[in-house]
Amino acid sequence: MAKNQGAWGLEMGVCSMKAIRLEMQNGSPVATHYDFIDHAKILSQPENLQDQDKMIKEALLKFLSRNKVRGDLVCLSVSSQSGLARFVKLPPVEESKIAEIVRFEAKQQIPFPLNEVVWDFQKLGSGMVIDGLALDSEIGLFAMKRDFINKTLLNYRDVNIDLHAVQMAPLALINYIAYDVLGKNYKADGSPAIESDDDDAPKKGVLGLDIGNDISNLVLTDGTKIIEQRSISIGGSRFTKEIAKEFKLTFAKAEHLKRTIAKATTKDGPDLKAVITAVKPIFQDLVGELQRSLTYFSNRHRNIEFEYMLALGNGFKLHGLQRFLQEKLGVELRKPGKFERLQGDSVIKATNFSDNLLTFAGAYGLALQGLKQVRMTTNLLPPEIVAERQLKMKRPWAVAAAAAVLLGLSTYSLKNHLQARAWTDPTVTKSIKDGERIIGDVSKGKKNFEDAKSNVAKEESNVKSLLSGQDERFNWLDLFTYLNEAIPRQDGTNLSEQQRAAYWNVAQNRPRGEVAYKELVRRQTLSRDEFGNDGYEPGDTLGKNIDQLIEFNIESVDCKFTENLSGFWQQVKGGGKAEERKVKEDVRPIDHWDKSPDGAGWVVELRGYTFQLDQKRFVQEVLLENLVRYGIVKNSPANNAEAPAAGAGLPDLGPVVNRVSHVLVYKYLTKKTNERSNFEIIGQSYLANAMRAGGFGEGGGAQGGMPPGMMPGGGEGGGAGAGGSSRDSWTPIGSTGASASAGGFGRGGMGMGMGGGPGETMTGPGGAASTATTTGAKSNHTRTEFVIFFIWKEPTPSDAMRATAGEGADPIAASPADATGGGAGLTSTGPGKGIPRGVIDPVKKTNIGRPRGDAPGNRPPLNQPAAVPVVPPPQ
Repeated sequence: MAKNQGAWGLEMGVCSMKAIRLEMQNGSPVATHYDFIDHAKILSQPENLQDQDKMIKEALLKFLSRNKVRGDLVCLSVSSQSGLARFVKLPPVEESKIAEIVRFEAKQQIPFPLNEVVWDFQKLGSGMVIDGLALDSEIGLFAMKRDFINKTLLNYRDVNIDLHAVQMAPLALINYIAYDVLGKNYKADGSPAIESDDDDAPKKGVLGLDIGNDISNLVLTDGTKIIEQRSISIGGSRFTKEIAKEFKLTFAKAEHLKRTIAKATTKDGPDLKAVITAVKPIFQDLVGELQRSLTYFSNRHRNIEFEYMLALGNGFKLHGLQRFLQEKLGVELRKPGKFERLQGDSVIKATNFSDNLLTFAGAYGLALQGLKQVRMTTNLLPPEIVAERQLKMKRPWAVAAAAAVLLGLSTYSLKNHLQARAWTDPTVTKSIKDGERIIGDVSKGKKNFEDAKSNVAKEESNVKSLLSGQDERFNWLDLFTYLNEAIPRQDGTNLSEQQRAAYWNVAQNRPRGEVAYKELVRRQTLSRDEFGNDGYEPGDTLGKNIDQLIEFNIESVDCKFTENLSGFWQQVKGGGKAEERKVKEDVRPIDHWDKSPDGAGWVVELRGYTFQLDQKRFVQEVLLENLVRYGIVKNSPANNAEAPAAGAGLPDLGPVVNRVSHVLVYKYLTKKTNERSNFEIIGQSYLANAMRAGGFGEGGGAQGGMPPGMMPGGGEGGGAGAGGSSRDSWTPIGSTGASASAGGFGRGGMGMGMGGGPGETMTGPGGAASTATTTGAKSNHTRTEFVIFFIWKEPTPSDAMRATAGEGADPIAASPADATGGGAGLTSTGPGKGIPRGVIDPVKKTNIGRPRGDAPGNRPPLNQPAAVPVVPPPQ
């Protein structure tokens, strides 16, 4: 089987050479080979400089004798001491001219003529693009002297190793951290696979410190837009020189003592304590340099938080160094025990690889760059060499293409000859005539078939028109499934990243939703933590941290239908006599404030309350945003081409999703109380008053798939204009006369108890229902009552079945009394309203054919609402 093309990452250090080969298998990088070769001497020592090239070639020849690189990509790292890195914010510029403006910036930032350096750049932050103008674009600019790169590449050219990429060592470390430690994935151009929208949100970054022999590289990244690097001129050789000076040893003996002091058992020579004391001044110098670098990073990125620092390089094998740096810097240092995302047991389980794991991070990052799985994709290989590599790769294809052209020309005349001979053959002529006769017979049969098919379709349409509306009876189940999924849950499972950052995650030692949920579980399981905390505060019956709990108690769900959504929306925005005027921030999505809905549809009302301390803002940023996020999905293709169209520009995902809009905080009230009853505003519905205030009717009769006797609009029959009952006269089961006159469902209607209280006995999307009150208790919490409106444009394809009667048709005859169970004929409320239902138009037809039990709509299934789990007490 042919070998997959792999990528080698080579790092030529002054003490050793590290190499690792990766290839893609089942979409993931897998390590297949590695090599670790120690140099006979330290390359950077003055006495070894004249033999430096010789020792590098010896290492490369030894590497080639044990490994094959032909057909693979080879990426090499070079020291950042000989390079230059700048991070620049570009002025506003057209996207097509970014390369030109970067070249201008390169002339300003690089202190050498551009023809004397090899340079490259990469966009780190795209900013905004308005009318083709890129704003706040940030780029990383990297350069290195051309003569230094050519001298470095000469050793590899001499041993016939073709390099495909040259990268600065700190950027290779960043690639390792971003992919393996932070778990990020990237496109081929280095941009994150998932873009972060909020640049101002707090970010967590990971530091990496690689202590080499001569220099140490410090890097910082969050895996997206934050890229920082700095080289520090303190490395392992400084420790060796200090030991040699203190104990009057040769450099070689001091290096041996440094590497073996922690394992030494002999009493001859200095002990561990004496060696640590000798190198302590170097430790202090290193801490000072690191502190200056961290201060610079913090000033450049105000919203960054250093999560921890990775300890890389064999320099950290020096006893006591990790602990000393951790204490002085105040940042946790972690030594990687393995590469988290790397596969390939033949490599990762090798003893030599595990013993030197800390030194392979750079080579790992280089190999990932060869596979195009990294953040930083810059390449400092001279352009003329890149062109040579590309030409060399294309040469076999060019030869094959030329051979194919010659073969095609040689067969062209033969093909023409054979074609001409076939057409002049008498047998062919006879066959053509027979074929034309058969085609005529087939066409006649096809016409007869189409006529029969048309007659069947007409009969099918007639039958379906008698059953119109049956396929839409599932729509209301879909609506409640959508509400179950959208209403935020106490365990935070259906919150977005932004919502979790604002209301779930602990921030600045302040308990938020996660802590409050753990307290809720303690109350539910009647358990205590190690400190005896049972989830309650003395004198507070609601429970500890109730004002941080992600809890929405939905007391009732109501809805009304209107033929004039635009008039309703303008009236609600302006505020009626009894309602306060609304503002743009009360609406989600915010751009719907200026977009009036058109046509007819349902206005759905949610009434409920919460004890969360952020009050109205919590309702807007969590409940409203979730209703929009679950109700408007823009990136899923529609597979049902014959289904009714959803909102403008949105895919069809069923009867609810992408048919929800204009989510509005219609009314809210805050009150200092611990009670979960005795409400001020949510005991009644506001739908009837909101609709009646505008002077337009709500429409009449059943609409869509609401079954007779269940529809919140009155009966199965027609509207007021058709002699049917008005929607205002409908009274829900279990409601009082007062609630019915207000148009609400009340507690006995379609209201859903989704709240959470001290009892927490039932679980819904917003929490557990409770009827407990705290009358007379100290009111140390604020209860926010809220009334939410949103618009749902239910698809009703069955309206097309209820077509108008033909010219001269008798409506009474077309819809006899006994066809509807007695009385006048049923009247449509959709297009052609006022015409008796049951009149069949043989021209119109529809294709609704969802059998009973099918999943509603054409969209991915919604997750089922999860009950609050009964778990062991949190630790």
